[in-house]
Amino acid sequence: MNNIRVLAQRNLVWQSIDLYIRGVGEGSDPTIRLTDEQAQALLDQLVACGFRPTDSAGQLEATKDHLEDMRVLAFHALGVVRPEWVTSE
Repeated sequence: MNNIRVLAQRNLVWQSIDLYIRGVGEGSDPTIRLTDEQAQALLDQLVACGFRPTDSAGQLEATKDHLEDMRVLAFHALGVVRPEWVTSE
């Protein structure tokens, strides 16, 4: 059971997300083909179960840093002294 891998690939011909479960019937056809709506529902269910993308923490930090940079630029461009309530963490 631990040797099972799940791979996902967008299929432009079928306009679908093809899932390949390897270690179970090693065929070349997808194990299951999902519509975009079905794939989104699966993702929503995985998020509800507590799953997040592997690099989501790094992306959040990068977003925070970008927001801080944009604040600095905006205040400078407007010639406004940075309000006290706007603090960096």
